[in-house]
Amino acid sequence: MKVFIAGGRGRVGSPLADNLEAKGIEVVSGGLEDGIDVISGKGLAEALVGVNTVVNVLNTPRFDAEGAISFFEGAINNLTTEGERAGVRHHIVLSIVGVGEGDASDIGYYLGKVAQEKAVRSASIPATIIRATQFQSYIPVLIDQHTV
Repeated sequence: MKVFIAGGRGRVGSPLADNLEAKGIEVVSGGLEDGIDVISGKGLAEALVGVNTVVNVLNTPRFDAEGAISFFEGAINNLTTEGERAGVRHHIVLSIVGVGEGDASDIGYYLGKVAQEKAVRSASIPATIIRATQFQSYIPVLIDQHTV
């Protein structure tokens, strides 16, 4: 089995890659550090050759609705387009518990995650959406970004 992790060197992707590799699974880390830009598509086709499963744990610093939606939809669209060509059989996406519900539906970043979920559900590659609660390690980041 060969897994491509979009965001494979980040806070979630790096330990996931380590865990999969420890189980004998071949991992391709996909991020800017690896010469792969999921948003522009640069290097993506080559990275997906022979990949069975894409795990998308990408993140964006954009918290405005337009920026977050553009980022998350663009990533899904490129991963799907190139994934189809490469024969990817499954797409796993990390999302957040409660997106699109109640007051959370007004937060730009969450609107991006809702758009991401809709895009992956309507894509041709079978997908699994994993909704996690907010990671505590992001609290200082959120405070810094939203302090007036």
